[in-house]
Amino acid sequence: MARRGTNVQRAQSEEERPPRWVLEGIPVLIAKDFSDSQEPNPRPMATLEGEASRDISELAKQIRRCCSNKKWTSYQKRVACQQLVKLAFLSTDSISRLVEEFPEPFREIKLRAAPGRKTFSTKTWVNKFLIKHIVGIHELAREEAERDPGCDYNFESDFRYVAEHVPLTRQNAKQWLDAIWKLLLTEIPNPEGHPRLRQLGRRPSLRTKRMRSDGTVGEKTQAHNIRAAIKAKLGVYLKRMLNDSTVHK
Repeated sequence: MARRGTNVQRAQSEEERPPRWVLEGIPVLIAKDFSDSQEPNPRPMATLEGEASRDISELAKQIRRCCSNKKWTSYQKRVACQQLVKLAFLSTDSISRLVEEFPEPFREIKLRAAPGRKTFSTKTWVNKFLIKHIVGIHELAREEAERDPGCDYNFESDFRYVAEHVPLTRQNAKQWLDAIWKLLLTEIPNPEGHPRLRQLGRRPSLRTKRMRSDGTVGEKTQAHNIRAAIKAKLGVYLKRMLNDSTVHK
């Protein structure tokens, strides 16, 4: 008795099946469905990623050549390096926003730090808060530069001065923290009343600071103490963020 054709055909082994990357990965990367509807020449994610990778690689090469050339001053080299730092923080901010909105796909991505190094987490709300304000400072500085490109060094805003002249390093954490705090106060005038920021200010040692003779602490003094503690704690997180062992992977 002849066998039925469907039984003769051997099932494809796991090795013979097209990998999931071919079946599902490539189609989403080459799709033009996600481009802005106003874009005359829509480019898929694969194209954008490739262009961005090449641009970042070329930018890094140019920065390396700049920093290796004695022709340029230390300030000019700092400005060159700052361009890559700006991209890093803008990228981190974008990742943070996407993780918050679409956590599941990012959970499946296995990102591991190099041996002996901690992984910088954008899931920590304090880190996201700091990144948001660092990006905000760069945006304000960019807008100011566009409005007044020839602004005299002495008349720059604090935000523009920090963004353009102070490298974002652990050594300069205090200057950056002051700028972040100034921007924060424009958005949250009373951080001691903010539910999450207030948590950072709950230090027992500050509850008795500037205590009255009767053992009580005035309302204004208490608010001042909590505000000081919030800023100090943000400074701790900022230094951790800028520490080589947590930022570089």
